[in-house]
Amino acid sequence: MNANLIKTCEMCPEQYELINESGNIIAYMRLRWGEFTVECPDVGGKVVHSCEYGDEYKGGFNNQQERETELREAIKKIEEHYGYSLITEGIK
Repeated sequence: MNANLIKTCEMCPEQYELINESGNIIAYMRLRWGEFTVECPDVGGKVVHSCEYGDEYKGGFNNQQERETELREAIKKIEEHYGYSLITEGIK
C-alpha cells in the first residue's frame, strides 16, 4: 500500500501524519516533551511505538539522520500493527 508521510508541525512538537491512498490518516507521530510516540490510526489511538530521549523539553529531532532513523523505525512498527507493507514517500 502506498502512503505519504506529511510533516504537520516543524517543532515543539515535531509531528507527522501518515496518509493512505484513500486520504485517511493511518498513523500519527510526534516528538514532544522528550518522547517520540506513534499512534494508530490517529491521536488517541493505540501507541505502537514509543521511545524517550532523556531531555524532557525536546520537541524536535537534532538532525536529519536522527529523524530518518526514528521515522523508519516508526514505519516498521506501523507495518507490524497493520500486518502489511507500506511504500512510503516523504522521509526526507
